[in-house]
Amino acid sequence: MIQTNQEYIDDMTVRLKALGVNIDVVEVYPGWWLLLEGWIIAMKALFPDFSGANITQVKQKFGQLQIYTSTEYVFSDVKYDLDNLLGYEALRTCEICAAPATKIASRGSPTSMCDSCYLALVKGGYVDSVHVHDI
Repeated sequence: MIQTNQEYIDDMTVRLKALGVNIDVVEVYPGWWLLLEGWIIAMKALFPDFSGANITQVKQKFGQLQIYTSTEYVFSDVKYDLDNLLGYEALRTCEICAAPATKIASRGSPTSMCDSCYLALVKGGYVDSVHVHDI
């Protein structure tokens, strides 16, 4: 179901700020914000100096959740593995509402969606039902 609950958005905004990491730009729907929160918690556990780090951009790219950070973490094998896990979890999570994804739909680029969000977006004309693949 499409998440329009402003309380959820406000709560997640507070929770992300409380993690002590500066986030410049978030360009994904709230369904993936829990994945972002988990990624930040994991990064802080793996890299103690990650607190206070700068996340320059969070976006959806080619159907995956992409997080761009300051360069000192870019070449770490551990970060690479964590990013791969994040991509897998994003594929299985509805970008809009965080329910388990059942479809990959094209909205310019692939987007993971649950049945409810997919149907709502098809009804609204936001998704072309021809370019849909079941997961």
